[in-house]
Amino acid sequence: TPNIGFAAARLRSIAPTQRPKTHDKLLFWLRHHGCCKVKMPQLVSPQSLVQALLQVLEIRPDLHQLVVPYAAAAKSPLICGQPKEDSESAKEQATHAACRAACRLAGVASWFRSQTSRVQIIWLCSQAYGVASIKAEALVDELVAYDMISMSKSGGLLYSEPQLQSFPAPKLARPWEPSSSRLY
Repeated sequence: TPNIGFAAARLRSIAPTQRPKTHDKLLFWLRHHGCCKVKMPQLVSPQSLVQALLQVLEIRPDLHQLVVPYAAAAKSPLICGQPKEDSESAKEQATHAACRAACRLAGVASWFRSQTSRVQIIWLCSQAYGVASIKAEALVDELVAYDMISMSKSGGLLYSEPQLQSFPAPKLARPWEPSSSRLY
């Protein structure tokens, strides 16, 4: 998961003496430093977002009408950072993104309505992302599996500097560009 790369990068960025010293403190630290939920640009395509938004907004006709102009483009062949956009995981990510976007759209509906289609597409592209989630306990298990941390006999944490330093930082795709969104 990309979460392990984020955790390693965040742990590298703090002085070794400032790192969490116990298992419980590490769990808390991972949860509160953005390692368990990582925003992943391009995990959801703009077309998938629009398709899911159309379904989510069926109960809100006032908001649904704002997305309808992009429905035809959303039915074009899908592109995405994921290998198979028709997988259950991809559909779930698109639905979560649509729910987030629907809540945000409710707050900016009058602004959205007053914008040009280009600005509306920019906004839709900004909402087309997924979140890679992992429980803190599972993330600790991954850190242990990659030999980045271990437990001392006294119950404290031991960090392996060479392993932490050598673990690659995650490479994230850039957010969707309106010109590549296929919503025009």
